[in-house]
Amino acid sequence: TEGKPAAITQVTENPSGQRVVEIKKELLNEAVEVLEGSDKVTIRPEATGKSRFLVESQSAEALTDEDIELEDNKLYIKSGELKAQLKVLPDKASEKAISALSLYKVRDIRLTITEESPVYLVSGNQKATILGFIPAELEMSAEVNGETGEIIKINRPFWAFLTVPM
Repeated sequence: TEGKPAAITQVTENPSGQRVVEIKKELLNEAVEVLEGSDKVTIRPEATGKSRFLVESQSAEALTDEDIELEDNKLYIKSGELKAQLKVLPDKASEKAISALSLYKVRDIRLTITEESPVYLVSGNQKATILGFIPAELEMSAEVNGETGEIIKINRPFWAFLTVPM
């Protein structure tokens, strides 16, 4: 399915009678708005035409290669047999990373799934000084758990210990 835009491919009911909407990378060229709890989420194909989704909440958007499913107003991310509920939306994951890393700019948010849970990789820039007086900009990233919002891992340049955030 490489190179095809995203689509809703199937609407079914699960055994308890709840509506299940599968969103896969195939036919549709337009955005889909859904409610995750009380939050509005927009899912749309990436503008480049590659088989990827942008999951947008408030002012933040995360790029994912995975399939998405909406079941009983709950958003799930799927990859093969793996399926996990996305309880933390991109705006909250971004806020967590900004706070933990003192980022002044978020460059990129990616969404993937591991065996345990959905994971956001939030990359951004931090203004700092090296040895307290040489201005520098550090490229940093944080992995944020998509179910709990906890920071899983922080990635910094090896020389970050020499810097002080501004």
